Amino acid sequence: MSDADDAAPNGLAAHRWLVPLAATALAVAQLARVWPWMLDDAFIYLRYAQNWVEGHGPNYNVGERCEGYSSFLWIALLAAGHALGGDLVVLARAASIVPALIAFVLVQQAWRWIPGLSRNTAAMAAMLLAGHAAFVPWAISGMETALLAALVTALILAWCRFRASPSRARAWGLGLLAAATAMTRPEGVILVLLLALDGTTRLRRAGWRSPFALWAAVVGAVLLPWTALRLAYYGWLMPNTYYAKVAFTLEVYERGLVYLAEWLVPAAALLLCHGLAAWRGALSRAGLAGHGVLLLVWLGYVVLVGGDFMPAFRFLAPLVPLLCLGAALGIATLRAAAVRRLAFGAVFVAGLAAGELSPRLVRYLQDDEVAQAGLVIGRFLREHSRPGDVIAVNAAGAIPFAAQRTAIDMLGLNDEHIAHRPVPGMGRAWAGHEKGDGKYVLARRPQWILFGSIGEDRSPRYLSNRELLELEEFHRRYALEAHPIDAGTRFPMTTLWVYRRKDPR
Repeated sequence: MSDADDAAPNGLAAHRWLVPLAATALAVAQLARVWPWMLDDAFIYLRYAQNWVEGHGPNYNVGERCEGYSSFLWIALLAAGHALGGDLVVLARAASIVPALIAFVLVQQAWRWIPGLSRNTAAMAAMLLAGHAAFVPWAISGMETALLAALVTALILAWCRFRASPSRARAWGLGLLAAATAMTRPEGVILVLLLALDGTTRLRRAGWRSPFALWAAVVGAVLLPWTALRLAYYGWLMPNTYYAKVAFTLEVYERGLVYLAEWLVPAAALLLCHGLAAWRGALSRAGLAGHGVLLLVWLGYVVLVGGDFMPAFRFLAPLVPLLCLGAALGIATLRAAAVRRLAFGAVFVAGLAAGELSPRLVRYLQDDEVAQAGLVIGRFLREHSRPGDVIAVNAAGAIPFAAQRTAIDMLGLNDEHIAHRPVPGMGRAWAGHEKGDGKYVLARRPQWILFGSIGEDRSPRYLSNRELLELEEFHRRYALEAHPIDAGTRFPMTTLWVYRRKDPR
């Protein structure tokens, strides 16, 4: 397909240099609306990276081996930057922005890797990505989401070239890229397995067997020792977050389906155009016929684990760059220029409008000030506690990071005991917020216990809190205190409610 065959719907062909400029302005405008949002869970990664650099290993608490994270590569990158003297919060911001930019550049330049994809179609896809409200916010989140998106996009593009022209030289780089993707999140492992399956079906083709064998060997040479080290260090095959969140119940699957249904608000237009590209054979001609399989398997995984509680559809955001490419291919199949312009405009506006229509996007992000308030509360606890004190929290990110104290994660993401405790009724509440153990928390004798998310109220929202209130010993040993505090956030938080142990030791 040539540029002439795929005329840009809105003049992108004539001014390709305007695409990065317009996309940057658009993305900055979206980020300005939610700034200074940063996800509280990002500070969990920072705590692991900090402990690692300080010689305590990749652990949440000193002396406690617990894999309470889903992205080893993200922690490794943060730890490397911190070891070189970088501020962890700044590093997390930068490490989110850079891969988001890389994902955009990969989409804009995808014509270099995908046979039959024109520059204009790639430019169209890049503009769709820059305007998509379910992708852009992750550029400032401090999380690994943008990194996974960039790696998934790069891996698919590189695989397209490798599939068209396999070589041993390309197998090396592609193998390392696949291993990095798998070490970023479990979804990356799924993609690598799908690529391995795709490669296995091509073994009878001339010139394919040796490069594919080398690719598989490189992937195995990285992932097998890494997995063995994880098992030896932490003692579990899956991350602790899996045991804290996942259960095989109908309620979990129903929650996952609801999560997918909510995602249709920002994704429906992209999916429709992606389907058009598949129906008209554009995906096959571009070497992206496996897109549909990847999408179905990825969505099935999301349903299986019960979706996610975080805003901006973290589990599905890494698919957006590829969906934008597929949508642009679908729009390009429309013959009439006027229809192409109308379709592009509709999909573009839908991506922007989703930010206002979905309760998980702009409004949620503007109100999500848990991390900002948590830093203030954490500094308060650090000033009013001693180094050996233990705190118990539900929001396990910014508060423990700023407090610099041993912390009990009462939801279990960073606590092996709570994560492995069987809890009936899994799937009826927020993912990752259903487990707890009041007796266990009490037995660890924390000096400070915060109910709610950031101590803004006294309501027992979560299991550990409810069980604590049922224990006579808790009421005998702890007293509720109210401390005036200015969290510096838009929501009115003037009082920190915290249960404090009556006998200091």
